[in-house]
Amino acid sequence: FRSTVIAALNYRFTHDILYPAFIMSAVWCVVAITYVFSPLEINPLSWATVCIVAGGIASFSVGCVFGNKFVLSDTNHTFTFVRRTVNSQPRRLLVLYSVLTVPLFLHDTARIAGASFDLTPAFFIAARAGVVNAFLAEAPPYSSKVVSSAPMIALFTAFILLMEERRRSIRIVGIGTALLLSVLTTGRVALLELMSGWFILSMLKHRDRTFSVMSRKLIVVAFIVIGVLTAVTFLTKAETQSESGDGGQVAINFTILNIAGPIAAFDDIVRRPMAFEGQEHNTLASIYLILSQASGYQFKR
Repeated sequence: FRSTVIAALNYRFTHDILYPAFIMSAVWCVVAITYVFSPLEINPLSWATVCIVAGGIASFSVGCVFGNKFVLSDTNHTFTFVRRTVNSQPRRLLVLYSVLTVPLFLHDTARIAGASFDLTPAFFIAARAGVVNAFLAEAPPYSSKVVSSAPMIALFTAFILLMEERRRSIRIVGIGTALLLSVLTTGRVALLELMSGWFILSMLKHRDRTFSVMSRKLIVVAFIVIGVLTAVTFLTKAETQSESGDGGQVAINFTILNIAGPIAAFDDIVRRPMAFEGQEHNTLASIYLILSQASGYQFKR
């Protein structure tokens, strides 16, 4: 409820769906709604967690109001992307570099999966398991920085092409390469970054970004994001390949957990902070270290 109210107030302030405070509060509103109405069994959030999240959204919103009123008051928030024909060599060199890294990334992905490349769930499940195991073992999954950085370079190259490249064929090659490398990572992050960046760049061209004008596009994008999350989960989770035929429902459940799961994990840390003592990846570890010095309690990271 609190995130919904803050989202409404932020939208009321600018009537712009790309206003940073509105985006942040709207995302948390979606997370909260998914959490509350999830068909999965999830514990209710503690009041401490609600206050922390609501306080963070409110603080960010106040900062955005200050910045919008006093720092960026004379800034034009509509952008015109100029398709350039001159000095196109750097852009096309980036496209060429991204294309040349695809075979290297395919080779590394096949090595991680321990099988020849194919478009079956079994291959992507094996590749995802190999990547996760490598990170857990604190070992680099890819053979070199050139390979590991390929998806990110292709991603930013696609954004540059969307803003500046005139030739449609070059844009298609660049965006297609970024999409292919994003899929080969077997994760969700690169795909979501590509879709979000593409959507925001297209929205920045419009002067009128009110919800009434952009609602149809927002709904379409929301369904695409949910569909991509579900598809990636179906391809990379072994649980979706059961013989019972309920793989689709399992993928949907995982998608719900991807949206609402992080706040559930955060709530668990808030409820039982000392249960995570000694774990390196503790969200509140740095805060507890400071509090322990003030209180005299020894909190070991």
